[in-house]
Amino acid sequence: MDTNWMQRRLLRRIVGAMTQTGVQLDGSDGIYSQIHCEFTVDCVLIGSNRLQDGWVTRALTISGVTGQSSVKNIVHLSSATRPEDIVLTALQRCNGPDPATQQCAINVLQDDVNSVTLQDTSLAWYLIGHSSSGAAPALLSSSPSLGWILPNPFLTIRNHSSFSQLGKQADGSFTYCADCKVTTPSSCSAANLSACACSGGGTGAFAKRTDGTWLCN
Repeated sequence: MDTNWMQRRLLRRIVGAMTQTGVQLDGSDGIYSQIHCEFTVDCVLIGSNRLQDGWVTRALTISGVTGQSSVKNIVHLSSATRPEDIVLTALQRCNGPDPATQQCAINVLQDDVNSVTLQDTSLAWYLIGHSSSGAAPALLSSSPSLGWILPNPFLTIRNHSSFSQLGKQADGSFTYCADCKVTTPSSCSAANLSACACSGGGTGAFAKRTDGTWLCN
């Protein structure tokens, strides 16, 4: 096996300078990392050309991409095809922690397929799943400005909790409590949240942590 080829394939540093596109990936798979671009529109452009026989770009991981103010998009997912099974990690729009004082690209990500444009200083991860039976693929992201899209209409929490395990989790925590119940169902409402507090001895309820209290429904 050509291990030198594998190393070149898995780890490379590419600088795009004075070009329309730094790295263009159509129909490619594999892992590309440590990419830096200057003076280019798209540092990494994915799925920009229609391919023969309906082929799409899939099974692709891009990691560690950086740019500066001379770059428009750190990563651009084109809608010419519908890329799937795409993993983007460690995308950096700015050359430093403070976007007010550092040179920053315009967008950390432009995703034409899902009509998403992100201008976060950095993007830890962005995942596009596999499309099957015509359903839209899953879309998950670390960006707080983007909601998750799950193609399955059912969400199963396999590792449920019990009332004794709820504890003092951070606000916004969510779980299925196997033995919880609403404390006072008859008076539980948005105007009387204390009646919606979780208590033990029930047959199961979803529990969410709000303002320091576990609420059940």
